[in-house]
Amino acid sequence: MLRAIAIIVAAIAVMVAGVAPVAASNDPHRIPYPAAPFDLPADLCGFPIHVDVPFDHAAITETILPDGTIIDKVSGGMFVTATNTANLRSITVNGSGPGVFTIKPYGTITGEFRGRGILWATNLTDFGFPSDVVAAAGPLTVVQAFGSLDFESVTGSPQVITDICAALR
Repeated sequence: MLRAIAIIVAAIAVMVAGVAPVAASNDPHRIPYPAAPFDLPADLCGFPIHVDVPFDHAAITETILPDGTIIDKVSGGMFVTATNTANLRSITVNGSGPGVFTIKPYGTITGEFRGRGILWATNLTDFGFPSDVVAAAGPLTVVQAFGSLDFESVTGSPQVITDICAALR
């Protein structure tokens, strides 16, 4: 069920979707991470965006704590291509991380971006970002509720690499 986070924190989405959980509770394994294409809703940039993953050499080291908390450490190369499906403009950006994603059993997701990542949230501009879809570099920590497209908090000193909404207009 928690695996269905499916890229809500895009980067969190790009970074945790589709990975099978590790059986042992405190036995981390490096798991190849199969990122799948996905779509972002039009309300983020004013037009729908399709995201493909043309380069994916990312992997996750996953640990499951006794309380059910899942900690996914993500590293390796990953690039994503975002396409405005209305005008077919595309841009490819680096989302290689590294990062750590902590998924609490009560439904809070914390993403710690230490490198490059792709962020989207319906309220990203509330935290000083130029749009609701950006490629950024950390250090950056985001917190959101499971299933939400809003961030509860954004802290750190992120550097915006690309305003994806502006690049696709």
